[in-house]
Amino acid sequence: MRGNSVLFDLAQLLEAGISPAEATERLLSDGTEKDSALEDLASAFRKGRSIADALSGAGFATKLETEILRSAEQSGKLSEALHLVANNFEKRKLRTHALRLRLWLPNFLVFIALVVGVVRDVTAGAAIGASIVQATFVIVVIFCITQMTLRATARDASRWLSFGWRWRLQNTSTLFRRFFEHTFYTMFLWQAQAGVDPISGARSLTSALDAPSYRRSLRRYVDKLNRGESVVDALRDAELLVPGELAEVINTGEHSGRLAPALEHYLDIQALSLERKANTIFAWIPRVYYFVVIIISAGSLI
Repeated sequence: MRGNSVLFDLAQLLEAGISPAEATERLLSDGTEKDSALEDLASAFRKGRSIADALSGAGFATKLETEILRSAEQSGKLSEALHLVANNFEKRKLRTHALRLRLWLPNFLVFIALVVGVVRDVTAGAAIGASIVQATFVIVVIFCITQMTLRATARDASRWLSFGWRWRLQNTSTLFRRFFEHTFYTMFLWQAQAGVDPISGARSLTSALDAPSYRRSLRRYVDKLNRGESVVDALRDAELLVPGELAEVINTGEHSGRLAPALEHYLDIQALSLERKANTIFAWIPRVYYFVVIIISAGSLI
């Protein structure tokens, strides 16, 4: 079962006025969607959990998407949020699948080369036991590197953003800053559309990233708001916003009373650019991986 199809079907049923619990029961009963994750989702609804918590627990939504779903439930835009989560889910799956193929297929050629190397060494008079042990060691190392690479790229984005904040990459890397801002202000936007006041919204986002410096910034942001500062000034003083186009968008939107539409337009444009950046990063991961594997293999065959 493709998780994104479940989310799309769920969104359509919700648009028809069907409750989340009844919608999942229908998906289970019609026989077209059978999966343990969907069973978990139905079980969560039976227990009265919110759709955000249920989707998160069943593995359909990331930690950051869960915050978007919470806001969407308040604003009556749950169906729209489900479509967003479904599209993101599909992108993650496609990237992970493509990367898995690009890593594993060349490995078979490496394994064949290692077997040929063992045969060559034994033919040349080397001890068969030592040759097999050496080849096995290399295979195990390559297998571990492959699995670590796949697991790292499949991690929740909040893990990487938390890591970056711990290393203060938001101050040294423009690319990281752009990815963080798009993620943070997407959640900020959904809260604004839901009518959540900035102080309550900031407090609910405290746990979105597991980084002490991030939490300190949010606390400073809340303190500034409590002192009567504008949203844009509070964000800038808390180091959650740097001078530039985004700051101007928020400043103009706040003063004109059209913060949500202005921010949504900016984020839509930025998403296209960051999508290209992400594709470039995923294109380079196999190249770096190939280089490492070739060095390891060459060292064992020479």
